[in-house]
Amino acid sequence: MPRRRLLSRILYVWIICLSATTFVTMIRSGWLLTQEKVMVMGPMEPQVMIIDKSSILPPFFRFREEYLVVKKYRLATCQIEKVMTTIRDGIFCYLTDSKNFTSHNRTMSKEYWRNRFCSDLRHWRNDLDRIYEELGPNPILFTIVRDPVERFISGYVDKCLKEHSRRNNTCYKCRRDLRCFVNRLHASLQNVLNHSKENFYYDRHFAPQTWYCDFRDHLRNYTIIKYASGKEGYLKMATDFDMLFERAGVPLHEREAVRSELLKGSTHHTTRGSQAALYVRDLLLSNEDVLAKVIEIYYHDFVEFDFPFPALSHE
Repeated sequence: MPRRRLLSRILYVWIICLSATTFVTMIRSGWLLTQEKVMVMGPMEPQVMIIDKSSILPPFFRFREEYLVVKKYRLATCQIEKVMTTIRDGIFCYLTDSKNFTSHNRTMSKEYWRNRFCSDLRHWRNDLDRIYEELGPNPILFTIVRDPVERFISGYVDKCLKEHSRRNNTCYKCRRDLRCFVNRLHASLQNVLNHSKENFYYDRHFAPQTWYCDFRDHLRNYTIIKYASGKEGYLKMATDFDMLFERAGVPLHEREAVRSELLKGSTHHTTRGSQAALYVRDLLLSNEDVLAKVIEIYYHDFVEFDFPFPALSHE
């Protein structure tokens, strides 16, 4: 048995002797980050990956803040790229002026950048302090987070495979080379941390979720909704939205309209379940070096938002 695989199995046996709570507490307290290597355990299989501590991107860098607001309901949401941004834009446009939106035969789930009804961006903000000034000290503030691997796959399919068919200079000039893209993405985000470059198109679509929304200072002020797919997942998210909007005083007929759109479960950007997404998933989960680099990028997303670390596929 290779030495690395033997070490992984020994570490796995040690970890499963701990409770899950203890293990997460050790990660959050930084105990496992005091070594040169960091252990991450897959969700089910007897598998531990060893990640270089020095390569893990730090959390809570203040990278990007984009918000949607509906002032009359004291309601705001922070947009994180590749996490239901399109349909939330449609929902908040609808809530801003539902009668006008409906009279023009618009559909929340069919709004997108080029044809958006709220093209004047009246419901957009880019400063949380301004939102507090507008909405008061205790607005209903929420965001949606997504499993980091699923979000990465969705972004890669959308930006590196779909857009590649229209432009050859996509994804850091890596064409369709996943290893190349992941390595260059990591390097590019390191440059952003060092303030040696401005925000770049791919950086903002693939940056860690902990870098958004001014989470460094305001994470505790957010209601966090976890993105979920499938019939049960869409139902859970529709219920979560409805509870928040009821608290905000959104009328029942508007809440029912939003719920109906959320239960449709997809927009023109949806990639989950496509052949391309399945292909990228297989490619990612079968390559230990590439998967390790993805974990280095999103390590703190897994920890802070309580998502399971991915496991290598042995097929």
